[in-house]
Amino acid sequence: MLCCIGSSGDLDAYKHSSATLKPSADKGIVDRKMAETWAQMAQGAYGSNPEFRRDEAIRSASMAAMALMFAAQARGFSTGPMIGFNPKALTELLGTGNRYLPVMTVTLGYALPNNSPRKVRFPVTVVAGFNLSHSF
Repeated sequence: MLCCIGSSGDLDAYKHSSATLKPSADKGIVDRKMAETWAQMAQGAYGSNPEFRRDEAIRSASMAAMALMFAAQARGFSTGPMIGFNPKALTELLGTGNRYLPVMTVTLGYALPNNSPRKVRFPVTVVAGFNLSHSF
């Protein structure tokens, strides 16, 4: 293993929506008025709902970890997502306070030549359904 990376979700991300959207508005990708509307919507949706903020923090951190794992794999690394760590100890070690929710850690390194093969997974037809007869 070369390193272990922590993936944490920002419980206060909604408070920074205007700053997050500003670069897109500056480049004309998003209309400024629309960006501000979205920021206000985020305040309304997340501001008074701690459970929703926690759910979104977990979703966002999980997606970030997945993107990291795909990028690492494309560069020849092996990765492994891990739960089963002490979130409080990780928060204390990193000094992130209560704003960031530790979601998972990801090991990153090179697989050993005699590493066991990837475990068998269910086929996509078992874990996902497709309704091709419905039109939108």
